[in-house]
Amino acid sequence: MEKVKKYHISKDGVLRECKAEKCSCKASPRVLHFNSLEAGQAYLDDYFERATSGVYDNMRLSSYVEAQGDVDLENVTLIDDHAIKYMKTSELEVILEKSDYRDIEDEYHQLVKAENLQEKEEEADKLESRLFYLATTEGKEEWKKKYAKDNNVESNIELLEPLTIRPIHDPVVKDATGEVMPLKVKEVIVKDSANGELKYDVVTFDGETVPALSVTFDSVNDMMEVSKFKAACKTRVAFQVDPIDEPLKKEMDSLYNKVNELRKTNTELEATYKKLDEKRKLNTLVADEIMLRNKLSSKYDKPILERTTLNKIDSVYDDETGTYLVFAE
Repeated sequence: MEKVKKYHISKDGVLRECKAEKCSCKASPRVLHFNSLEAGQAYLDDYFERATSGVYDNMRLSSYVEAQGDVDLENVTLIDDHAIKYMKTSELEVILEKSDYRDIEDEYHQLVKAENLQEKEEEADKLESRLFYLATTEGKEEWKKKYAKDNNVESNIELLEPLTIRPIHDPVVKDATGEVMPLKVKEVIVKDSANGELKYDVVTFDGETVPALSVTFDSVNDMMEVSKFKAACKTRVAFQVDPIDEPLKKEMDSLYNKVNELRKTNTELEATYKKLDEKRKLNTLVADEIMLRNKLSSKYDKPILERTTLNKIDSVYDDETGTYLVFAE
């Protein structure tokens, strides 16, 4: 009995006669075999028409778009995960051909290798913890002491001794929120806060010490005392700038910039990974569907153009997929 001729699409895209035994052909990436050159050419014509249409150039799964909240869909073709089963085989082949999945995967792995993703993530966490510590009073003092020792520099901030005033009349005292506190005041302790502002502690006759936002005196003598204190603060050179404050600020700014740069790199890698993951899922769904159709093609000895839920005249119901299969011939 003469062997029936079969034709397949070679790797170079040309339709040729298949010389292999049944189920052993590896020449065609699409693994579609036709009983005639005409049937194969009709499929190729349909494939190339779709490949040049531009519709499949930026195919995306609708489930991913919805999950990521994408809004710029002007140049995007959405496809439902389930709808892939009912697309034409030529469409599925074009999707795989157009996909830049491998390029994205290579790009991602190259970035991870070049940027040392895990190490940079750990480094960013470490620098960020250091930055937060330097922002605390304890951290600043520790850094200043080490800096002063390493650079033979001394801090010349020396706070003035607090000025204690015994007012003749009860002054108007306001708390941290600006509310007036009705207090019987024995003493007012005026303190230099080292930033140009005065701080007050009010001592009552009961011995209670209350921090105050402000104190307004009625006594001229009391106000003169405070004026002298303010004048002393302003004339103090040491009050203006601690020579160690500037290098500390530079150190913290440097840490902040390094953390931001590391986080930026990681964010870019995460975006690339999401894109890769989406492409991976799309390709997997498409490739699995093509493999199933190739398997069924061997079973029915005809290439499957698509499968559908409708019972067409030129189709056959297949129990394995639960759908009607539409053949090429």
